[in-house]
Amino acid sequence: MSSRSISWRRRISLAVVALGMAVASMGVSAAAGTGVSAAADTVKGSVYFMLGDNGSEVAPGPRLVPVARTLDATTPATSALRKLIAGPTADEASSVPGISSAVPAGTKLLGISISAGIATVDLSHEFVSGGGTLSMTARLAQVVFTLTQFPTVDGVRFRIDGVPTTVFGGEGIIIDDPATRDDFEGLMPSILLTGPAYGGRIDNPARLTGTANVFEAVFWVTIVDGNGVVLAEHRVQATSGSGTRGTFDVTVPYDTPADGPGAVITWYYSPKDGSRTDIREYPVQISRGGWCDGRKATILGSPARDRLTGTAGNDVIVAFGGHDRILAKGGDDLVCGGAGKDRVFGGSGRDVLYGEGGRDSLIGGG
Repeated sequence: MSSRSISWRRRISLAVVALGMAVASMGVSAAAGTGVSAAADTVKGSVYFMLGDNGSEVAPGPRLVPVARTLDATTPATSALRKLIAGPTADEASSVPGISSAVPAGTKLLGISISAGIATVDLSHEFVSGGGTLSMTARLAQVVFTLTQFPTVDGVRFRIDGVPTTVFGGEGIIIDDPATRDDFEGLMPSILLTGPAYGGRIDNPARLTGTANVFEAVFWVTIVDGNGVVLAEHRVQATSGSGTRGTFDVTVPYDTPADGPGAVITWYYSPKDGSRTDIREYPVQISRGGWCDGRKATILGSPARDRLTGTAGNDVIVAFGGHDRILAKGGDDLVCGGAGKDRVFGGSGRDVLYGEGGRDSLIGGG
């Protein structure tokens, strides 16, 4: 075992252990991303909470983090806001570092509409009660980031008890109308991993997406298992950095003998002393290659663009990367689309479809 593996083993947090315990107690995998379960009519998405610092940050303090949630597929934006208002779970709040929410208890969602890329959200007066500048700014950011994860939303307008509002709190915090993610740069971590979400699931190879503002736009991602053993380490080049936030979208293969809890860890080398800086850990469920939700693939695609067709029996179809077209046909099928923009058709049986990464189209059958 390398010294690098030992280093990460010492660092890996209690959040990974908590994730494994939570999954075991539920008896299901913690799938996340954009997959849809045709049987349950749900979509895997995120809500944005605040993740505490761990002492490695250049600028200490809680920062935004997407946390995996299962949403109603027919009204995902409304479902996401309701789950945001509900707050972190007990396991999430007790993780190290802890997850918290600046949205006050008792806040009610009074309404939401989306038109021409703008979401107008109406919240009860409890939303603007209590807290100082940081708390008020954080709760606004949580709503904006949660809603702008959806491709139909670019900005957010706020109403409080039905009244359009752009000035918040006793400190008179003024936000743009509409508010966008760019308005909350100060609450983003230097490396913001938007996919997978905290507590979500990665395919193998793993597709990692997000934004970063680091020295020379270069940072690293490490994938570890639940014991902290390094499964992969990858250098990432964002589209910009050194004061300008850029984007990234990379695919990282890794080797693990079994599905289970693990983590994606992001960090960069300090230009000052070369130390690992702004280390941020996302507990996830890791996956063996060629497996889908704990079942071995009977039909396996490639990283390229594939056309995969199931049989009349019960198939397990894993597409991997690429913009794939998948037809499950008959039987009770399980499909994992993988990275890429996939079109998945369920067929006539009772199918479960996971889009994984990309803006996928998932269509249930009979």
